[in-house]
Amino acid sequence: VVTEEFCIRSGRMGMCFAPVIGCGFLFTVAVVLQRLVWGIFEVWWLRVVLCSG
Repeated sequence: VVTEEFCIRSGRMGMCFAPVIGCGFLFTVAVVLQRLVWGIFEVWWLRVVLCSG
């Protein structure tokens, strides 16, 4: 049985191995969106730093 704790812990690394029922569909979507948004932000911030220099 996959616990909520495991899902959150693995979710912090951008991956939630817990099943949809065990983890919660909204949490899984939130983790995926967070990683996507943060990835875009990292690329955007990197471009600003490199281009401004």
